[in-house]
Amino acid sequence: MQDCMVFVFDIDGVLLDREGESIRSIGVEALRWAVEHGAVYIISGRSSRDKGFILDLLKSVEVRVGGIEDVLMRVPGDRRGEVDVKREYLLEVLSREGCILEVHDDNPRVLDASRRIVKGGLVLHYDNTCEAIYGRSIIPACSGGGGS
Repeated sequence: MQDCMVFVFDIDGVLLDREGESIRSIGVEALRWAVEHGAVYIISGRSSRDKGFILDLLKSVEVRVGGIEDVLMRVPGDRRGEVDVKREYLLEVLSREGCILEVHDDNPRVLDASRRIVKGGLVLHYDNTCEAIYGRSIIPACSGGGGS
């Protein structure tokens, strides 16, 4: 097993579709695996006002919420772009943990900005599929270039 088992997941486009309405099973499957095998952080461009919604969502899809290290979200009034906000939070996770193995997001620009921060894979989620676009994913649902 890897010496660095820290995973970062986005919400919209990864666990939910981009509209935030329907569950993406491949993202949920990947998140469940990560929670059981490492430290997991949620980094979302959503406002921190949505934190309760996110925690309820995780419970509703049977993700062990106690296995989530932290949920980092945009503070109200922060007008920076998604890439800048997420990069700052990735650096915070890196500072806390010393490494990040994988980042799971639906925005290629966020993943590109993560390239120098992440030790393992940058995993792009789209159309209920996930694939490493840089490095590789050790999560079974995403390691073969996608899922169901």
